Amino acid sequence: MLGLLFSSSPADSVPVAVVPSDSLRSAVASVPKDSLPSVRDTTKRGLDTLHHRPDPRWTLLFKGGLGAQFPNFSQRSRFREDAARIIARDTLTSLQEYQSSEIAPVVSIGAALQWKQALRLAVEGQWLVWWNQASAQRVDSVVTKDTACDWSFAVQVWRLGIGPDFLIPRQILSIQGMGPLALEVRGWLLVSSLEGRTTSHGWGYGWSAGISSNVVSSRFLQWGGRVRWHQESVRGNGTWNDLLEPGATSPGRPTWQAGGLEITFEGAFRLEWL
Repeated sequence: MLGLLFSSSPADSVPVAVVPSDSLRSAVASVPKDSLPSVRDTTKRGLDTLHHRPDPRWTLLFKGGLGAQFPNFSQRSRFREDAARIIARDTLTSLQEYQSSEIAPVVSIGAALQWKQALRLAVEGQWLVWWNQASAQRVDSVVTKDTACDWSFAVQVWRLGIGPDFLIPRQILSIQGMGPLALEVRGWLLVSSLEGRTTSHGWGYGWSAGISSNVVSSRFLQWGGRVRWHQESVRGNGTWNDLLEPGATSPGRPTWQAGGLEITFEGAFRLEWL
């Protein structure tokens, strides 16, 4: 209904136009929805801007991990040949031969200083050990009693490494559900021992290269893993004759490989500052 309304005072009366409600609804409905501002969207963008944290310039990480290494211990063949020599010499029956490979548990700790999402410098220490054994049976025709002969070797390695990690930008390469990939390069200094009939101690050096990433990451904690290849060798004291059974003819100084394929899962505590 269209009409004029006046105040109680005729002198101050102000005409007010009353628009029919049907006409008002029709006018609003005729305006395109895309042209109306969205209060919800504007508010959401404002909150996102308010809570957004810029990427830190520096990040300090303290890391620890557990994993396994598959050693490329080629000197295994020396112990295998030595056991075969004794079995043939003493006419023994082999019960267990040296396995063709070993799995070495790896414990690692370290720290890294990261600059933005581009580069970090890491220092890392690791301990690993692996062993192998063989056995044969001796038959004593006089006492008619079986006697077992056992042989074994064990290798322990302590190594300290330092090197850079190059973080790959997500625009170049990324895996869904994982953090940035990093290419790792390390130089290693090793102290190791090889135990056979006696024990030889030595030191060595080498390098490693691999790739790592984070699976779960928060402001202070992250969990991830790495795969890398080690190429390292150790030079010990004494001679191979000291490590092998009596009668061996290997007078040279012992050297052995301490590298191989490593797979490690690790966690880290993060400290960030701009």
